Amino acid sequence: METRVGAVRQWLQHGAHLQLTAGSLAGDFGASAQRAAWYWLETGQATIVASDSHGTGERPPRLTQAIQLISRRLGTETARRVCGENPVRVVQGREL
Repeated sequence: METRVGAVRQWLQHGAHLQLTAGSLAGDFGASAQRAAWYWLETGQATIVASDSHGTGERPPRLTQAIQLISRRLGTETARRVCGENPVRVVQGREL
């Protein structure tokens, strides 16, 4: 895990932004992925949370649940920023 963390940190230092999937925060991809997702979000290094939805069956949208989870754990301001404001900035070509 530490090697992966180091690689991500290098990308961030070079100006990359980190996007998490809503399902990873909810535990859809296992406990390890969930812990990692919360780590990146809690440390302020993840800037976007997206649905990663591939349909309503196998990978349904989980953004509403992610917003609720983030709001409870880190506050509504953080949830609004990473799930709404920052994705809009990307679409508009604005800085995060």
